[in-house]
Amino acid sequence: MIELDNVSKKFNKKFLFKNLSFTFERGKTLIIGPNGIGKTTILSMMYGMTKPSGGHIRCFGYDSIGDFRKVKELMSYLPSEGQFPSTLKFADIIDYSLSYTSGNNISFYLEKLKVNYLLNQQMRRMSSGEKRLCAIAFTLFSSKDIIIMDEPLVNVDRERQLIVTEIIKSEKKNIIMTTHQDDFVYSGDFRIVKIAKNKDTLLSEIITSNAINRIIRISTTEPSEVSRILKNYSIDFAVKNDELILSSEPDMKVMDEIMKYIVSFRRSVDY
Repeated sequence: MIELDNVSKKFNKKFLFKNLSFTFERGKTLIIGPNGIGKTTILSMMYGMTKPSGGHIRCFGYDSIGDFRKVKELMSYLPSEGQFPSTLKFADIIDYSLSYTSGNNISFYLEKLKVNYLLNQQMRRMSSGEKRLCAIAFTLFSSKDIIIMDEPLVNVDRERQLIVTEIIKSEKKNIIMTTHQDDFVYSGDFRIVKIAKNKDTLLSEIITSNAINRIIRISTTEPSEVSRILKNYSIDFAVKNDELILSSEPDMKVMDEIMKYIVSFRRSVDY
């Protein structure tokens, strides 16, 4: 679907990564990795907004730079911040979009995300969370074949984070996204790709089931409560310095159910 062929990117004569080759297949893919390692840059290059310093990125065979217009016809892109002119009303943005796209009914997303009341507001009068929800609705209703989302849940309140999570999981589109939201990381709906820092920055595919073993070290302010939940599912674990360490890999459906409880607690996850 999207192929990175010996891609390099440097800023101020310093390489962020070199000779990066990877293929994103159809389906849902989640890119994880520490801040500043290049996740946003990779998405921006896929969409043709950032030019690689070397190599090529192809979407269904079209070059992200040389075939810029064709790539735009295939992709819908949600950047990490900003998207719409501040003086426009959200309804005007939707009307303009409907003049050149077809397919999904945006009212479905507006109702699910509870943002109908924002249709006649100017973007500049919305809170950062409201702007983000409008951008998510706008991106998802696109009829384009591929959706790229950079940290879609930034500034979104917890209640609607969960709603957005369920909507994205249920989508049948090809989705590539970055996020720090662990609901996605623990979901069997996503193929997980981790960016690791070695001599250069490299993308390495991690099958979701294996990713669970790497990501499952959970620090929490409520270890006793989470321990009780894990015992209910007969999952073996150890507690060390307020850190829960699972000794076996649970079934993905079970893990997804466990995360509905665990995400309600303030804790960090060691990637």
